[in-house]
Amino acid sequence: MLNMVMHAVIKTAVLLLFTAVSVCFAQGNLDNVKSNTRVVKDLKDVYRAFNIIHKIDDQHELLEITEEGDEQDDLLRKIIVPCKAFSLTTFYNDTLGNFVKQYAAATIQSYNIALRFGFDSHKFKADYSTYKSLRARYEAYVARAYPNKRFESLSEDAYWKNVDKKNFIRSPDYKTYELLKLKDWKASIAELDKTISTAREFQEYSIYQIEKADQYIKHGKALDDDGKAITIYKAILDRKEYSLYLFEAWVKWRAANQYYNHGLSKSSDIPNDEYDSMRERTFTTVLKYVAAHPADEMAINECNLLATHDIVHRFGEYQYGNQNTIEYHELFDDVK
Repeated sequence: MLNMVMHAVIKTAVLLLFTAVSVCFAQGNLDNVKSNTRVVKDLKDVYRAFNIIHKIDDQHELLEITEEGDEQDDLLRKIIVPCKAFSLTTFYNDTLGNFVKQYAAATIQSYNIALRFGFDSHKFKADYSTYKSLRARYEAYVARAYPNKRFESLSEDAYWKNVDKKNFIRSPDYKTYELLKLKDWKASIAELDKTISTAREFQEYSIYQIEKADQYIKHGKALDDDGKAITIYKAILDRKEYSLYLFEAWVKWRAANQYYNHGLSKSSDIPNDEYDSMRERTFTTVLKYVAAHPADEMAINECNLLATHDIVHRFGEYQYGNQNTIEYHELFDDVK
């Protein structure tokens, strides 16, 4: 039974991988943002560099849960295809582009050696040592070439001051909601809906909607509706309008979706390509705003958060399940 479940997980993950790669390279979502400013070009390069890292990391983890033999060999043949597409990615920074071509070629070589000689072979282990060294140099270059100070000069204090949601809450009814939720959270949702209906700007609207979704997470069992919060977070992203809180909406949507719909074990279905498709769409929304407001450091920071945030890893510091377990609790345990 377990093997049947794992086979379904792997089949689904590979299908999503090909779909995501096809969309990514066929549509060129980031290229729809037209700007010759350095900041937009740099942000595109950073996004694409991390996108490739994320997708190859996901491939590696999928291989780890795939049974050795024909099934693993079949997966290796399939994931070589998107790696070839990665090498065709264009970058404004030629040095970064060369690193990506080398990394994609090294990944393909590693997979081919595994196919011919097996993961336990001396040839694979020798090649993998070189491969890891190249990966480390690639990551080091990205960190060195694109430090935060290249994009913005915000101090930590300034960031938290600027992102404080109190800056954008205009409705006097919101205070009524905050008092009411301490006494009767069900009634408070109705009060919050009134507040949402009066929001004049999307930024304010997104704050209220995130608050509503957070409350559905907190009280989901009592409401018997775990899916409501996921729908609300996604609806914010689907508007394709800029807000300081799109990263928050995306990461909470992903965490809740994984927790309630896919599972927390290392062998659970983890549709990282679905999550990254929404990541790219959301990044593009923020990037369009940056193109029109190239001096807005908070928007630039949000682009970087979206570009660099890790995929949901199967294998990480948390030993008893996938890494979404940690992220879910970090995001929602302190919801008031």
